[in-house]
Amino acid sequence: MGINLRDISRQVKQAYFGQEVQRLPKVGGDVRVKVMYSRFERESIDTLQNLKIRSKDGRTIPLMAIVDVEIRAGIQRIIRRDGFKSGYVYAEYSGEDQRALNIDVRENYIPEWQKRHPQVSFGRGERMQEENEFRQTVIVLEGLALMVAYMLMAIAFRSYSQPLLIMSAIPFGVLGALMGHLIHDISFGMFSMLGILAASGVVINDNLVLVDAINRFREKGLSFKDAVFRACRTRFRPIILTSMTTFIGLMPMLAAESVQAKFLVPMVVSLAYGVLAATIVTLIFVPCVYWLTTDCIQGWQKLRTKLIESK
Repeated sequence: MGINLRDISRQVKQAYFGQEVQRLPKVGGDVRVKVMYSRFERESIDTLQNLKIRSKDGRTIPLMAIVDVEIRAGIQRIIRRDGFKSGYVYAEYSGEDQRALNIDVRENYIPEWQKRHPQVSFGRGERMQEENEFRQTVIVLEGLALMVAYMLMAIAFRSYSQPLLIMSAIPFGVLGALMGHLIHDISFGMFSMLGILAASGVVINDNLVLVDAINRFREKGLSFKDAVFRACRTRFRPIILTSMTTFIGLMPMLAAESVQAKFLVPMVVSLAYGVLAATIVTLIFVPCVYWLTTDCIQGWQKLRTKLIESK
């Protein structure tokens, strides 16, 4: 019949996408006139049943008489990354432990899948890469923030050891944040790290108040033992109230069921339980370490004096 695939494709395109037949000039440009099926016909696949193809000698032949139609998903666009064709797989997870699911897919499913398709490479999606970059950025900024805090406290106390003593409770705050995630069965994520950074600020503030009180009582001439006990007694109420009000104030957000609040729950858990755990450390561990450090310094000074006298 003298009809090839190119003629069929061209006429089908003209029917559904239009064929420009005229241009009408107007001010600022022109108007392109296209001939095509009506919108109702173009939005219905049944129109193919009635479409006719015109041959070179002028005959009209039904499309279905000269082609075999197979309906399947088409390629809308080709996504390339680093010069290679790439595709993305997305999924909505309704559970709680997304990290465990990712590990299971990566360790159990992906190796078997790559054996069946050795020509295809697998990589983590942009979202996962963004999470890794965010996590690395937060770690760097947290380290920078702690370093700046140490420098400011070292200048204020005129000591290199006392800032370390004040910051010694931060790891216990991190431990408390992890315990909070286990209690609420929440996976550790990006917002959890932000909560730990906020908890570190509260922990430093509590320890700063306690150590400053000890130093003030020492300046008044009290013995080290009396200064520690008196500072703990006078600062017990402010430290407890600061931590408990912070913890209680965050409880409503932990109980919230809205979608917006769910994103902040990991950060709230880190902050609440980090402050709660560090409070106990502030009142018990820090004074003990302070006491031990002072005893070590005094013991070293006595030993040094004896060594000098013996010479």
